Amino acid sequence: MNTTYITFGGTNPYQAQGNGLFRGRTKVAIRAEYCTAEQASRLLMQDCRDESDNYFFDDTFTKVQDVLGTIMEQGDMSYHHDGYGWETIALADLTEEEARVTLRDHVLFDEADRQYLYEKFPALAPVPVEDEE
Repeated sequence: MNTTYITFGGTNPYQAQGNGLFRGRTKVAIRAEYCTAEQASRLLMQDCRDESDNYFFDDTFTKVQDVLGTIMEQGDMSYHHDGYGWETIALADLTEEEARVTLRDHVLFDEADRQYLYEKFPALAPVPVEDEE
């Protein structure tokens, strides 16, 4: 079944300061995709493979490996590399903090997804500004 999946990156404060993607933040939302869980895992596997010149797919394209072993398998929704963690989470499974990061980083292109998060976490909804008279 298709749903919206959000891909997050996380790291420690020291590494976040020196990384242009993180810009000092320890957690960022980098992508939203409307797809199946299998497709979301495959996208993350491709990200994992692209992470290092030493990473490669096995013969069946169901694992990302290096010479020491398996880094990530089809169906996995997270992996770690060089002090960074990457994970993909279904929109319905986000915590309030993950929803806050998703909204902050403007990765949602579907207004219905934004409204869903506002309804699930009312504190994140924009406050209407009243006209002054």
